Order: sequence, then C-alpha cells, then structure tokens
Amino acid sequence: MKLLAIILFVSISFGINAQTITVATDGSGDYNCNGTNDEIEINQAITDAFNQGGGTVHLKNGTYVIDNPIIMKSNITFEGESDTTTIIKLADEADWGVHPDSSYPIYHDAESFIIGYGSTSISPNWDYTIGRIENVTLQNFKIDGNKDNQHYVDLNGDTVLIEGGTSNYTAIDLGDPYDATRSNNLTFSNVRVENNLGDAISLQTAKNININHCKSANIGHSAAYLMDVLNVLAEYNEYDIYANSGIRIDMGNHIIIRNNHLFSSDNAGNFGVQISHRYTTDVMNDVLIEKNLIEDIPYAGIALYTDDPSITDSVIIRNNLIYRCGLPSVANESGGINIFNFNNTIIENNTIFNNCAGGIVFGVNPYYPNGLTGNKTAYIRNNIITSSIGLGIDSYGIYLENGDNTNLIMENNDVWDNQTANYYNCSAGNNSISVDPLFVVGQTIADKWDVPYPTLDLHLQQNSPCINTGVTTTNVTDDYDNNSRPYGSAYDIGALEYVGPLSISDITDNELLTYPNPFTDLIIIDENINISEISIFNILGVDVSNQVSFEKTNEKIVISTAKLQGGIYIIKTKTFANKVYKSLSEW
Repeated sequence: MKLLAIILFVSISFGINAQTITVATDGSGDYNCNGTNDEIEINQAITDAFNQGGGTVHLKNGTYVIDNPIIMKSNITFEGESDTTTIIKLADEADWGVHPDSSYPIYHDAESFIIGYGSTSISPNWDYTIGRIENVTLQNFKIDGNKDNQHYVDLNGDTVLIEGGTSNYTAIDLGDPYDATRSNNLTFSNVRVENNLGDAISLQTAKNININHCKSANIGHSAAYLMDVLNVLAEYNEYDIYANSGIRIDMGNHIIIRNNHLFSSDNAGNFGVQISHRYTTDVMNDVLIEKNLIEDIPYAGIALYTDDPSITDSVIIRNNLIYRCGLPSVANESGGINIFNFNNTIIENNTIFNNCAGGIVFGVNPYYPNGLTGNKTAYIRNNIITSSIGLGIDSYGIYLENGDNTNLIMENNDVWDNQTANYYNCSAGNNSISVDPLFVVGQTIADKWDVPYPTLDLHLQQNSPCINTGVTTTNVTDDYDNNSRPYGSAYDIGALEYVGPLSISDITDNELLTYPNPFTDLIIIDENINISEISIFNILGVDVSNQVSFEKTNEKIVISTAKLQGGIYIIKTKTFANKVYKSLSEW
C-alpha cells in the first residue's frame, strides 16, 4: 500500500511540473497569435495545461493584443520572458461597457479585468460556479492597459475618454469575494503594469500571497489592492503611485510589507502603504512594515485606519525611510505616518524627514463616522522625526489630536526642527533629544512643487548625536541597509545605523559590472542589479559623489568623472532589494 501511494504522488507531480505550453507571435509556439484577439490562443493554452493537471504557459517575447480577458485557472504558472519584452496589451477601444444608468465605466464585478477568473465572456453576470483558484504563479511580463485609447459613449451620446480611479479595468484580479474558502497560494513576480485604468493587482478573499519585484506606473487605482487577505508577503516592489495607494490592505492579518520603493513621480495618488481594518470582527495582530523607502507622495507615507481599536493589535513599523510626503490640501490624511484608532502600534527606528502636516499624526481622519473610540497605546522609540513642513498649515513632529485617548510611550527619539512645534498634546518621553541628526545630505524643501527635489542621503555623519543613543530593542536586529544592530556600543536612532567610512576591506562582492578600469572621464555600470542608489568614495573613505554626474541610458549608468583627481575610487551601489554592491576602480 505504501508503494502504491508513492507511485501515485510521483505521477501527479510529473503531470503538473512537466507540462510547458508555448505561445508566440512569430509562429514558433504551440499556440500562435497574430495581434488580434490574442486572448483566444492564450486561453486555449491555459485550458490545455489545466486539463492535463496543470503546468506552465510560456509567452515568448512579443506583444500580445487582447480584446477580452485572459481567464486564469488553478495549478498554472503563467509567464513571459521579461517584464519589458513580453507584453500583454489591451486593444484600442476594448469597449467593456458602461453602467446603463450612468456615464461611469463598469466595475470589475461586472467583469472587467485583463487577467483574472470568473465568467468567460464580457457580460454583467459573474460565473458563481467556477470555485476558488489556487496554486497560480504570474511572472516575467508586462501589462499595458492602453488607457489613453479607451472611450465610451455617455448618456448624451458623446464619446468620452474613460478615466481611472475605480476598480474598473483591473489588470490582474484573482481573488474571489464569493468563495469563503479563499483563493490560495498566489504568486506575482516581476510583473509590470503600466497605463492601466484600474488596479495593477486586486485580490479579495485570498490567502498565501507573494508579490515580489513587481512594478507599476500610470495606473488608475492601487498598485496592490488586497481585501480580506491572510498570509501576505509584499517585498522588493517598485510602485510609482498615480491614483489611490501603492500597497493597500482592507482587512486581513499575517502581513509583511518590506523593502518596497513607493513614490509618485507626478505628485499624484494617495498613500504609500494604506491599511484599513473594519467591517469585520477578526483581529489584525500580525503586521510588519519595514525597510521601505516611501517618498514624494501627496498623502501619508503609511496610514493605519480602523473604527474599532479592539480588533487591532501590534502593527510594527520599523526601519523605514519616509520623506516629503503629504500636502496641505489633504492635511488630515498627510504626514509621514498617520494613525487613526489602531492599538498597540510599535513605531521604531524610522527616519521621518521633511513631511507635510507632521512626522507622526494620531487621531485625524474625516472618513470614519464612529470617530475616535477606546483607549489605545502606541510605542514610539529610536525614531528621527525632523523638518516637518506646513506649506501654509500647522505642522508638528508628533501630533496627538484632542480627544484621542492614545497613550504615547516615547523614548530615545530625536524630534527636531519641525515647523510649528516638535510636539502637540504630548511630550518627549524618556531620553529623547531635539538636535540636528547630522544627515550626510539632509536638504529640505520649502515648496512641494519646487522640483526637481534635492538629492538626499539620510545616513548619519560620524559625529551625529543619534549614534549610540538609542534604546536597546532586541527585535530590531538590523537596519534599513541590512547592517547589524547595534553596530557600535548601543543602538543608533533612526533607520540607518552608522557603520563608519567605507574602506577597501569592505569590497567583497564582484557582482557589480563596471568598466573601463582604469577609467579617465567616465565609468559605465551595467545595471543588472536594479540599482536605486550610487555613491563614490576615495581611498580615504570620503564620499565624492558630488564631484561626478550620473546618467542612465539603455540599462547602463554612465558616471562622468572628469572632475575627479587621479587615484583609487570605491563605487558603492544599493538595489531596491536593499542589497549593497561595491567595486574598485583606478584613475
């Protein structure tokens, strides 16, 4: 009997993993597309793999034009060859309908997704019999929502460009609000979504979700909008926010959001990370938000909102860099971190710099009708909170709204130079300081519309008062750069531990491809590691980055070095995954 069980398991495993079906635009695939209604061949490939127990549907390089949804099924890996060369594009004037009683486009419940599951034709009827979806991986392709070529005829008979901002025309929708058993085991890796009217990824009632190395830009709603979800890991994503939020969670638990870069290149959209927990009695008590770079967005960098503090507990926010977030026009939802009614929030070792309306704001939100309720606690330690600006309104380092019964337990923070005052309705707490943290480059802005913004380096100078002055927090074992804590005799304040000047002994990783070596007037870096920051140091460990200029072209970074003197230089780069690479060059 045991032998039979083993043989049966091997047979099933072989059927799922060995089946690979190719789709191509050049005639070389098992299924071949011609640029018109390519979803037909793609859906045939998915159905074929599904009927054989599951497998991989591989789209070769090319552009696949679809006029109807791609219908995903369980036990499928759906992949391209890269997020720049395998492109799924919505056709011009896909005409997915409008509400009969308004001029608004239909919502995704009426079926309006590019990749999803549910009904198999465009109609207002959802197929309730399809059941949940599970064991699906989407990877290595780009979705072009083609939003500038989607129109509808309004009730006056006029042809109007469809505007984003709702969940219509969602790029990927694999959650199932009608199946309480939850869609399960969903992975999204290296998927890029651009020019889309709705969310990039939308999931409802799902669990065991991994979203990594994904990108979005110019989309009409959230980059990742997850509702009623469990066991979520969102990491190493890069989201340029145009509408709504970068990563938005409405109800859920067991969530990790880390190492993401969230920003708005157009001063548009809402929050960087938005977590709302309401319409449920389930407790949210396992959420970690760490090592994210959140910058230049109109609303708060991180927002936590609930009607009922009794169903929230112990959200941890640590080792994040949050700067230049917020606008006076949305002051109640601005600031570096904005919290309403959450209980036992832990905010530690963050660097919160130059945000509008406040560094950390408690108790202000215009959309929660039940108002402030219950007694709550927040722990705030080892944070740098500085240079908050008002742009015509009051702006504080830490703000506690009148009537908010949150007990703020604060220690070992550096709260300094915030425009109106460092504290409102609260006090500094134990062992806190109020002095210049001495960033390497900490230039502030006076006007959110004064672009380009100055370059920042929020590492600490060697004489910073934040070095070795933090409180020991045993759960914080490293910093934003993945350096061990404490590096010195005690913990540092802020997201970045001071580790001293760079030296030749630090050069241990040769994955950084630089040439020529020796160089004269320029250095070229092959960007094979998704670089987010570059610094150049001389042999003494002094940062000389301000003596060179950088230009990115064709997946290469060109560094103009004509102003450097002869010698040996160390190039240090950091990726969006917070990995640091070093290389040595001579002149």
